[in-house]
Amino acid sequence: MQPKILSKIEKPLLRQFAEWFLLIIIVAAVFGSVGYVNGYTTSCSKTLRLPIFHVGDYWVYKVTYNGAVYTWTKRIVSEEIVNGIYCYVEVTTSKPLLEDMIMMKEWISKSDLNIVKQMWIFQDSSVYVKESTHMYDKEMWPKAVGKKVNVTSKVSSYIIIGGITHHLGNTNQNYEIVMDSFETIAVPAGTFLSLKIYAYLDGRLDWIEWYSDRAKMWVRVGGSDSSGTIVELLHYRLTSKTISRRDYASGTTKP
Repeated sequence: MQPKILSKIEKPLLRQFAEWFLLIIIVAAVFGSVGYVNGYTTSCSKTLRLPIFHVGDYWVYKVTYNGAVYTWTKRIVSEEIVNGIYCYVEVTTSKPLLEDMIMMKEWISKSDLNIVKQMWIFQDSSVYVKESTHMYDKEMWPKAVGKKVNVTSKVSSYIIIGGITHHLGNTNQNYEIVMDSFETIAVPAGTFLSLKIYAYLDGRLDWIEWYSDRAKMWVRVGGSDSSGTIVELLHYRLTSKTISRRDYASGTTKP
């Protein structure tokens, strides 16, 4: 294994965001967006439903870490099948570059928003990959304030260097996700009624997320470590493309 590549994925910031993005998507899968009832948005509804994304949707974030500021853009770029699962394909880029990472690519299950696969591509053409499966201790739907869900994630990771795959092994991660309350929160993108969600990793508070149905995404994330990591939504765009329920359920809709 090349020490240069290992040093990249072991850097605290990149490792932290790798874990955060996995856990944030787990939270989205568990709690979804504040849903739709008979076609009308119900911002304080006790019943939450899964959001539907479209190619062209994007979210831009301000990321503050140890005094440094990054701008991250998350964009839905296509739909693909991975391991037999119909997925949204989401690409995240950073300005300035995050520790030589050109982009992060994620395959997110359309049926429950779980991350199926993550890929980090670096300037030297090396690629770091994670593939994940998730197990829950209760049904994901419906959702309600006060609900707690325990999640076990099995993660397999490897690095591709010069066309050669180096397996890094398998790990299990145990999370408890707690939906606490609705809060109105102001970020650069505006003011949002959001779900405040606590995420615990192996019994330790890892971060807090504020999730908005209007943005179909988290609008603020705060870490629990000493780095002072804060992620806030700067702006976003959701397309108005309509996907038929039949095509959405089958995953046959084309971008």
